[in-house]
Amino acid sequence: MERIGLFGGTFDPTHYGHLMMAQTAREELSLNRLFFIPASHSPFKPERQPTPPTERLRLLRLALAGKEWCEIDEQEIQRGGFSYTIDTVRSYANRFRGARLFYLIGSDHVPKLPAWREAN
Repeated sequence: MERIGLFGGTFDPTHYGHLMMAQTAREELSLNRLFFIPASHSPFKPERQPTPPTERLRLLRLALAGKEWCEIDEQEIQRGGFSYTIDTVRSYANRFRGARLFYLIGSDHVPKLPAWREAN
């Protein structure tokens, strides 16, 4: 069974903590693939205008250079508007039927989980 990590966030900017978390998840969860999924706009930060997507993607590509086990998925940026994790997880569940999916989040988001769209 394929094991796929999904790492969502604004990545504004991508930093060493993101990379360490991804590497640790890859090792601890024995992931076959890990997708970084930059958000278009966080619904938890409606007043904050993120750095333009093209710039965030450019920096993310630079940060992941040489890491063949990482991929970038632009679906949330392409959808535009607020990014909701449930939409992305459903997309992956349809795309990778039978795979085991692992959604990675930073510890700063754990207290907010009950407020996520369709969290229960």
